Amino acid sequence: MVDMNPVDAAARSIAQEDWVSLSTPRGSIRVRANLTEIVSPGVVNVYHGYPEASVNLLIAPDYLDPISAYPGFKSLLCEVKNVSDAEAHS
Repeated sequence: MVDMNPVDAAARSIAQEDWVSLSTPRGSIRVRANLTEIVSPGVVNVYHGYPEASVNLLIAPDYLDPISAYPGFKSLLCEVKNVSDAEAHS
């Protein structure tokens, strides 16, 4: 699951447990949405370690944060799109 703020979800027409695509320039994974106010608007959270949807595949192994030069394990821009509707019509 990807944890996201309800404000961000509403802007993308995403409801609780909808299938979403979480993508970066390196790739994408398909996960369910978990709407929660625990994460701030503009932020998503995905736990790592799931072989079926490995978030680590979205981050290049040599990626470094452009400001601190620290490995960017927990900070990378991404896009979240609702794919539930597309699957319902296919």
